[in-house]
Amino acid sequence: MALVTVSFSKTDILNRIKGKEALLADSGVKRLLGTTTKRLIRKCFDEERDPYGTPWEPLSYRVGKILTLTGVLRGSFRAVNDGDDLLVGTSVFYAPFHQQGAVYKQKARTQPASKRTGRFTKSRSQSSRSVRVPGGTRRIPRRPFLPDGRGMPPKWRKALRDAVRQFTTQI
Repeated sequence: MALVTVSFSKTDILNRIKGKEALLADSGVKRLLGTTTKRLIRKCFDEERDPYGTPWEPLSYRVGKILTLTGVLRGSFRAVNDGDDLLVGTSVFYAPFHQQGAVYKQKARTQPASKRTGRFTKSRSQSSRSVRVPGGTRRIPRRPFLPDGRGMPPKWRKALRDAVRQFTTQI
């Protein structure tokens, strides 16, 4: 599961809000931080950049938005309360391959493809033809959407801090 952990100290926040610990429940600050973090992740997909502002490697085999062909990965992020931590991640199995990049070997194969569009199909029919797909090494480029070992990006830190400040001023 690809994750980003947002840690915060209850005592720091409690000093600011003077004894209103109930606000730290799932419906309070953590839910706000989870929502804000998911918004920041969606922004990475919209801008096609990593959390630090570096553009993702462009597509080489199709046109359109990067990592949003179906939108499954983009919409799969969930926030989970884990004690003093808030875990935001996804259970989509291929998320780590895009987050960290991957290299894999593929065997040569023959696969049916549409005569009209050239796209691969699942079964042979009169409107398809056999296409030989060469084997070799394939590479999935690194297109991170979560912060990595470099720590929390300054824009994310500011957005999370501003969200908590706005929340505490509304009390």
